[in-house]
Parts: sequence; C-alpha cells; structure tokens
Amino acid sequence: MPMLTRAQAPPCPDTRACNVKAEVVTIGMQTCGMGVIIFGYEISILGPECPDKKLTYPAHGECHGAPAEGMRCVPAGLLPVTYEQCECANASVLGVGLAIPSCDCSDGGNIGTIETFKTESCH
Repeated sequence: MPMLTRAQAPPCPDTRACNVKAEVVTIGMQTCGMGVIIFGYEISILGPECPDKKLTYPAHGECHGAPAEGMRCVPAGLLPVTYEQCECANASVLGVGLAIPSCDCSDGGNIGTIETFKTESCH
C-alpha cells in the first residue's frame, strides 16, 4: 500500500469528541397499590408509580463538530446498553397488616450497544 505524503493526506477536521452523560430511560409505567392485606386478600388504593423497564445508556463520546485544532473525532468501540425489568411488590407482616408498596427491579442484562467516540491527534 503506498504511503501518503503530507500533500496527499486528508485534511484535519479540527474537531473533538463531546462527552454525553449516562441516561436512564423508562418504558411503560404501572401504579403500585397501597393498602391493607388481610389473610392474603389485598384491599388497595393508588400508590407509587413503577416503570415496566428501565434502559441505561452509558456515558459515551459523540461527534458533534466541536472545534479542536489539530484533532479529529474517531470511533472508539461499542458500549453495552443494559435494562432492568421492574414490578410492583408489597411487604406485609404475617399476612395481616399494612401493605407497603415498592418497585422491585431486577437486572435483565444487555439489550444492545451504543457506539462511543474519542479524540485523537491528526498528526
């Protein structure tokens, strides 16, 4: 493969990667009941909301054309996007008493990937 001379090298775009914060996205919502459980029968009223699923996008780099002399924004690999499956849960003592609603989420593993970018020197 022939080597490129400085005159033939592609121009430097003078841009850098921008940091993007991690983000949690909820999908679907359910209302957890709050009330009384007597001998296993629940009498409930509306309680807190609980997402059906939560997706977590990790912090990553993106190319938005931010200026940086002598630099370029290049791909740096893939990062996993994870999800949690959530459901309402009620806690009571010995089957009789006040039901305290909560939202229990469990790890669902990876649901996909997101590409990340980094800044490198053109020279």
